[in-house]
Amino acid sequence: MKKRFALSLVLLFLAGCAKTTPEVSSSLLPSSSLSTSLSSAHEEPLPEPSSSPVSSSSGSSKTTSPSSVSSRPSSSTSSSSRSSSSTSSYHDGNDVGSYYQNVYGTGRELFDRIHTRMNSGFRTLGYDGLLSVYPESDSNPDGTIHDYYSKTTHYTMKDANANYHREGDSFNREHSIPKSWWGGSKSDQGCDLYIVVPTDGYVNNRRSNFPFGLTDGETYKSNGNYCRLGSSKIASYHTTDVFEPGDDKKGDFARIYFYALTKWNNSWNWRQGNGGSTFSGSLDVNTGLTDYALNLFLSWHSQDPVDDYERRKNDVGQRHQGNRNPFVDHPEWVSSIWGGSYQEKAPTSIELSASSSSMSIGETLALSLTVSPNNASRSVIYSSSNPEVASVTDDGVVKALYSGLTTIEATSTVDSTIKGSIEIEVVEPPHVDLLSISASDIALEEGESASIEVETNPSSVYPIPSYRFLSNDEGVATVSDDGEVVAVAPGDTTVSIIATQGGITLSHTIKVSVSENASGYKKATSLGEGRYLLVAENEGRLLKADEVEGKKNNGDQVNVTIEDDRIDGDYETYEFTLKKEANGYSIAKPDGRYIYASSSGGFDVSDEAKAHEISISSEETLIKYGNLVLRYNSGYFRYYSNSTQGSSVSLYKAN
Repeated sequence: MKKRFALSLVLLFLAGCAKTTPEVSSSLLPSSSLSTSLSSAHEEPLPEPSSSPVSSSSGSSKTTSPSSVSSRPSSSTSSSSRSSSSTSSYHDGNDVGSYYQNVYGTGRELFDRIHTRMNSGFRTLGYDGLLSVYPESDSNPDGTIHDYYSKTTHYTMKDANANYHREGDSFNREHSIPKSWWGGSKSDQGCDLYIVVPTDGYVNNRRSNFPFGLTDGETYKSNGNYCRLGSSKIASYHTTDVFEPGDDKKGDFARIYFYALTKWNNSWNWRQGNGGSTFSGSLDVNTGLTDYALNLFLSWHSQDPVDDYERRKNDVGQRHQGNRNPFVDHPEWVSSIWGGSYQEKAPTSIELSASSSSMSIGETLALSLTVSPNNASRSVIYSSSNPEVASVTDDGVVKALYSGLTTIEATSTVDSTIKGSIEIEVVEPPHVDLLSISASDIALEEGESASIEVETNPSSVYPIPSYRFLSNDEGVATVSDDGEVVAVAPGDTTVSIIATQGGITLSHTIKVSVSENASGYKKATSLGEGRYLLVAENEGRLLKADEVEGKKNNGDQVNVTIEDDRIDGDYETYEFTLKKEANGYSIAKPDGRYIYASSSGGFDVSDEAKAHEISISSEETLIKYGNLVLRYNSGYFRYYSNSTQGSSVSLYKAN
């Protein structure tokens, strides 16, 4: 049995979003378009259009109120807690909440944080590599390939890229965002698993590079009228024919486009050919979308909610490509960035299951959650009828505490009348005597901390022992009641561990060695005079202090590795020195000159000390000169009048 003693802060993940119908422009969705609603697939008519279209004026992206955006996610061990699809693991046991732990905010801040997270750990599969992943990422329950453009095909991998003359002959890899729009190749976005999907070759050929839209299908209809090609039924766009996918794939494609905009840096400028129908050419205009596409995709996103197929593909995609589509895990983030709102579909039933209905005290058991239909909201509140017997986390993990019976219940947050439950029996495990304990020595630098890990022999010891910890020299290191060691000053000391189980008492001693801080830089949490590094946190970039004269100091940064808010190494040539001035801080270069902002926002230098207003929060560091804010954007630092433009910056202080 291995016991870890550590103090942890548990934050409750809140992900509320307004439950209203999304705004859709009357110019984009005439009343005649209601015939192409999702009623056949989901028994939900297309929403009534609003009276005014989405504005394409420059400036910040449309956002909803902060209530629609989650705070930093974490887990809870309370007996009644919130759980949602964004914090649960689906099929592969992925900790989705942990994946997005640094993603929060609204509008462009949220957009930028998502962009950074999706690119962290991303690895390209290559165009040929997609075919090796499709059997996992895009397969039906019977093992056939999931066809995004046809409901009548039953392809296996041997049917890939064969000749076709009609629907049903072969499938191929479809760029849901046509390559001709960005003049692309089969690399980068051209082989992104979330963008390039398997489709019937013949239907794909008929789609060509036409934009998505609503149509009666005068030009072409696939089998069963599943997909259609023809003139646009939306008044604001009649330039070319449009392609309308099946009702059960409209939300999937909308979320693919939202994904592409946040993942790929130049996506908003994919305007070649028919691309101008969809992409605005600027993130300052609808965060990259035209009015036409924005209203269309917001409508599709709400009408065709996330389903288990998309969730499973996210799990497989993370395993192979290293990233996820965030708008599958957090559909409410679409509203936070692009406006509108997301109405989660209420389930008709909820089922809870587990590998066993009996647990021993101290054990944990993960519950499986099944909702019907599979595109309904998985957001539930878990509760235990007898929390003294067993608690349940917001991710549906039950912990056995005391012998007895309890009922674990999952209640839909969309419709509280829909519930699922399972009865759990907790039993007393057999008594096992404690024979010995052991723990490893610890080496720390000043200010660091570590948890003592105590191993018992046998590992199945029961009842679980109680522990006491004593430091021989608290001037060197202290130890808490939970076994958390904090290094105070250089030197050596010992920590005694006393374990008690009934009438059995055992002790063990470990050595704690504390050394001086090595050279390096720690993220600043407060301000003071001294040596600092300037880092674009979201980009992992370090500014070169002695080469900042140019307004676009492109190439003057180097990549750095940041772990646990610390940068190690010799960066003296990159350092700045903060000096306290009457109305702020001056930022001095190693050569004695000072940084300031020119009238055009350049990051320039002067022989005269220029005072900056600097503030540090838990989220970012704001460095202001007058009304301008220092940001990092597209490869260089500069000052912006818009405090949300570009990435935030951080200060790292020399030890």
